[in-house]
Amino acid sequence: MQYDISVVTLNYNTRDLLASCLASLLEFNDRLNLELIVVDNASSDGSAQMVRERFPEVLLVENTENLGCARGGNRGMEIASAPFVLYLNADVEARPGAIRVMLEYLQTRPDVGIVGPRLIGEDGEYQQSCHYFTLLKARSALLLFLTLIGSRGWRHLGLSTNPSLDGWQQAEVDWIYTACVLIRREVLDSAGLLDAHMFFGGDDMDFCYRAARAGWKTVYLPQAEITHHGNQSGVQVFGNVHGIARARTRIAALDYFQRKHFTAAHSYVMRSILGVGSLAISLMMRAVLLFDRHNQVAATRATHSWNTARACLESMFGKGPAYPLV
Repeated sequence: MQYDISVVTLNYNTRDLLASCLASLLEFNDRLNLELIVVDNASSDGSAQMVRERFPEVLLVENTENLGCARGGNRGMEIASAPFVLYLNADVEARPGAIRVMLEYLQTRPDVGIVGPRLIGEDGEYQQSCHYFTLLKARSALLLFLTLIGSRGWRHLGLSTNPSLDGWQQAEVDWIYTACVLIRREVLDSAGLLDAHMFFGGDDMDFCYRAARAGWKTVYLPQAEITHHGNQSGVQVFGNVHGIARARTRIAALDYFQRKHFTAAHSYVMRSILGVGSLAISLMMRAVLLFDRHNQVAATRATHSWNTARACLESMFGKGPAYPLV
């Protein structure tokens, strides 16, 4: 059978969400021929058995250990046969028309290799779906500062922490979160698969960066909406999204990305800037809490920034996790 799209779904201990994900793909396939591939990262919650029993049409790849995001995802993309690959996590659900909108956009824009949808939570609220490359440039440093303080951006200056201006505007962006992303096969051929050294986090930015260097554009497409239940597998492995374990992994991924594409000096400077900036923001938020101790936004930002600063310092002094270079 000739498939329109190969759908590669990565799963780790999210059986019920995976079932909802697959059911939504079958219901809202927009009359497209979808090749459904599930890569299970050695789940212990019966995910694989559920797929075999409830979704016999799915090609199931069972890993004997948790290979992480990149290696796990690659196993599915390696066997995908369609000219387009929809790569997504098990904690997303397709919505009517979304898949066809992304496919038709790529079919009419041969210069674009990657598109991503507008991610929304169960409550219907927008979740940031795209971002900018973390590079050692003045604009990147300013955007990093805006991100740290939680600003929605200075639109009148053409700057925003969210390249899509809060999710409503179609835009060419640096990179798309791989919670859900549609990729032209030629991109995989020219830029390669996900970097297998990146266990969790950073692989989406790295992939889109390599695609950009290979001449492909990445576009955020808000006309396509996907429900995202929010990083459920990551919480099981690393705990709270604002905790120190998650921060250490983010900084290790940033360090690897900088050393891989630039130099160790680039990485050191970037982590220094991020560490100092995060520490400053944490102190500012704690000052806010002195006057408004029930301010949950300030409390969350203070914790997140403090752990980011701590992870930066640990990595700079060789105490944090590190990804090996290729």
